[in-house]
Amino acid sequence: MEIVGQRPVSRWRDLAARTLIWLAVIALWASLKKPDGQGALAVRSGVPLFLGAGFIAGGVALYAWSAIMLADTAPVTRSQPRALLSRGPYSYVRNPLYLSIAAILIGISMLYGAWTAGHLARAALLVIAAHLVVVLIEEPATRKRLGAEYDEYCRVVPRWIPRWKK
Repeated sequence: MEIVGQRPVSRWRDLAARTLIWLAVIALWASLKKPDGQGALAVRSGVPLFLGAGFIAGGVALYAWSAIMLADTAPVTRSQPRALLSRGPYSYVRNPLYLSIAAILIGISMLYGAWTAGHLARAALLVIAAHLVVVLIEEPATRKRLGAEYDEYCRVVPRWIPRWKK
C-alpha cells in the first residue's frame, strides 16, 4: 500500500478501476457485434467458437499479466510509472494491455459471426484511436519523464508487434 496525498491507495483497487474501464469497452463491443434479437450466449459453433474462445482466453491471460505488472510499477491510476517497466510482457512489446484488449475484441467478434463493413469500420476506428493515443500522448509523456532510458527501450522493444527474444 502506498500513501498518496495523505490517503492510502491499494494497487489492487487501481487494478480493479483499470479493469472496469476495459470491461465497459468490451461490453460495448460485444453489444455492437451481437446479432440483433439474439441473446449474449447465441454464439457460433465449430472452429469460430474455438478460435474466438482462444483469442479471448489469451487476451485475458495477457491482460492479467500486464495489468498486475503495471500496477506494481504505477500503483495509482492518476500517477505515472516511477520506473521503466521492461520485464514480463513489456519485454516483448511496449503496449501489451492494448494488444490483450484487441485479442479479446477479436475473439468476441469471431464468436458472433462474420464481419461486416460496419464491424471493420468500428475496428479500424478503435485501432486508429489507440495508435494515436499511444503515439501522440503516452509515448511523448513517457519520453519526457524517463528520457534516454525510454528511448533505448523504444529502440529495442517494438510498439505493436511482439519481438520474440533470441
